[in-house]
Amino acid sequence: MRNPARIRRILNKLETAWAADPELRFGQLVGNLEFELGGDLNPLPLWVIEDESFEQSLDVYLHEKGLDNGWKS
Repeated sequence: MRNPARIRRILNKLETAWAADPELRFGQLVGNLEFELGGDLNPLPLWVIEDESFEQSLDVYLHEKGLDNGWKS
């Protein structure tokens, strides 16, 4: 069973990432994260990405932008 606590945790991280760059459309933000997960040549479709992998990608994105606030997945 998946941990329901992941929902709020991931949404809070998405909010932080999007608020830091409000000119991005939501689809652009998610697309950027999706692209990072699959690499330059083979981005993975969102429906095959496990929540843990998506959150780890989001953590890297936040860290690179200096927005991680000490979060760890």
